[in-house]
Amino acid sequence: MATAYVRGVLKTLREGKSIGSYAVKWTNLPDSLKSSTAYRLGAYPETEFRSQLAAIREALKEGKKKNLTDITIVTDAKFFPYFYRNGWKTSRGETVANKYFYDQICELVEDFNEVKFRHEVPKNNETWKELEKKCEEGFHCTIPTVDTSEYKLSIEQITHDPKQFEGTGIARVRYFVNKPGMERGIVWDNVDGGEAPIKENVELVPNKREALNMKRILKLADEANLSMLLVRTNSKYFILKCENYINVWIRTDWKNSMRKPIANKEDWEEVIELKKRIKIYWDYFTEPTDEDKAANQKLQVLKAAKDKESRERKKAMESEEAKGDLHDGEEGYEIAENEQKHRVRV
Repeated sequence: MATAYVRGVLKTLREGKSIGSYAVKWTNLPDSLKSSTAYRLGAYPETEFRSQLAAIREALKEGKKKNLTDITIVTDAKFFPYFYRNGWKTSRGETVANKYFYDQICELVEDFNEVKFRHEVPKNNETWKELEKKCEEGFHCTIPTVDTSEYKLSIEQITHDPKQFEGTGIARVRYFVNKPGMERGIVWDNVDGGEAPIKENVELVPNKREALNMKRILKLADEANLSMLLVRTNSKYFILKCENYINVWIRTDWKNSMRKPIANKEDWEEVIELKKRIKIYWDYFTEPTDEDKAANQKLQVLKAAKDKESRERKKAMESEEAKGDLHDGEEGYEIAENEQKHRVRV
């Protein structure tokens, strides 16, 4: 069976910055397929374990390019084989860090007939010495570039003409963000005026929480067994994040262009899983139609009712507090009066 030896290392520079590299060496293959390659780690923050995981992932990619079907990967990552067999969980059932790498590795493993993983402590032999040398070369490699082409896609390239859905009976949700005369929230209906697929079809949503709000929309659609959904919105960035940026973030290990973590990663990951079951069509508008205004009016009525309820609840609480203060004041007066009488007797 073809065997790939992989190693990942970390080096701390004088200024205190840590950089990672990794290498892959193939054995048990014809000379034409044997290879030794070095790479610079691009994931941030750079750690030894991430370098080791990147090496395993790269070995699988290389094995696929070599058209191999059965391989063994020997890694210097001591706990990887255990975490892999245990579904990336610790012995306490907690999720291990860097699950993103694990998910990618699992996806790549599916392309093979059989993949075995084995841990081995680096030895003083030719194979491990060459890997050590290659890792040193890897420190001088350029950081691999990531495809960010989706950032350049315009809103027109993503959205659809709503007229093409007339007569289809497709479910539609309107997602409003705060604009002049518009209340923030979601309203469900049907493009042909039929019954809304969601019973509670009007809902206020949090501000500037695109991931959470998209997850909410897709969860409701999933519960209603919808396979397709038309999302009409007045937020260009909501569409771009849900359809374009999210694909780039997957490839950058959930880091932005400044290599800082993307907020609400867990919510976005759930959005990705839900989108695998529900086909999304986008409809963007800048000027609301009469139908949009009528739908948003439902949100405004709901918001007014909630604000009124909140004010009444606050007023009731203040009234209770005032009664409590008055009661405390009366008790305090009685205590002071009794103390005064006591002092007079003395």
